[in-house]
Amino acid sequence: MKPCMEDWEFEAQGSPYGCLQLCLILSMLRRDPMCLGVKYDLQSLSDSLDTSIVITFHNEPMSTLLRSVHSILNYTPPPLVREILLVDDVSNSTALLPGNELDEYIPFLPKVKLIRMEERNGIVPARMRGIRAASAPVVVILDSHIEVNDGWLEPQLARIQEAPKSFVFPQTLSISSTHFNHHKEAGIGCFVSFDWNVQEKSQVAGFWGSTDAIPSPMHGGGLVAFRKDTFYEIGGYDEGFSMWGAENVELSFRIWMCGARLECAPCAAVYHIFRSMLELKKRLKCKDMNWFMKNVDPKHEFQDLSTALAGLGDIKSVYKPSLCLDSLGETDGSTSATIDGYWEDNEKPPMSSSPGSA
Repeated sequence: MKPCMEDWEFEAQGSPYGCLQLCLILSMLRRDPMCLGVKYDLQSLSDSLDTSIVITFHNEPMSTLLRSVHSILNYTPPPLVREILLVDDVSNSTALLPGNELDEYIPFLPKVKLIRMEERNGIVPARMRGIRAASAPVVVILDSHIEVNDGWLEPQLARIQEAPKSFVFPQTLSISSTHFNHHKEAGIGCFVSFDWNVQEKSQVAGFWGSTDAIPSPMHGGGLVAFRKDTFYEIGGYDEGFSMWGAENVELSFRIWMCGARLECAPCAAVYHIFRSMLELKKRLKCKDMNWFMKNVDPKHEFQDLSTALAGLGDIKSVYKPSLCLDSLGETDGSTSATIDGYWEDNEKPPMSSSPGSA
């Protein structure tokens, strides 16, 4: 097979993917397992819950797309994967066009099928095309720029086996979009929500040894497993969402409101490339929010946070800098003094004291 030179051309022109040439020559197999100590009954899972894995893409660099597929094939027990469905939403990059490099490579990948959309309709219709074509009882949605490792799928299937109406997602860890390093401390954790306030946070939980499912109001969107019949029972994706974004919020609401559950399998983890928006905005010469408020929505009233807030950030003790104030998730206005940064290494705070003692 010819090398995918188009990816190199993208980099030379200032790649819209934001990755260095390094990402194009990395090995297809990189290993960083999370919960190998947990054992599952593969026979029981494969007998009733093998999977169709659906990956949609549009102009994804062939190197990242194939690394996603190879990681699935190499780090997932074969009985759990019936098929991997790649849905091309009308890519126009040379390597991905019909008859070119991708078509030449697919026959060498077991269980992989390529589906091509007739016209570009966006991520949700492309996912629905893959879900309709899926023949397994469980569908797993994955993005096209991920890497899985040993033990990523079994915890999700085990939870679906216990609770068939559960939609289960893994923790999403970060891959640097430039150097392709793995980062366990960054990404999307088990409790995903939305916030209308000043700040919004989603932290990786770090409960790598836990097998207990954690309920979550939302999921990140690109990584989730579910029974196909349950998915259709609640109405599937709203295909009115054509482009990326918001479809996961709407589906999350419907999951909970229509009798299903949305949960995270904390020791299941998938690495994901989070691409930098700053480079994209710079390349597109995007205007700032101040321009938007003045020219697009001038009647909208808003507060200047630089004058409305007395301060924003951690409140730390001068006497003991290792202590800071934290609400510990409470909404009644109470605070406790805790060791700064404990959430990164522990499931529970190692110490606390009464409000005001810091």
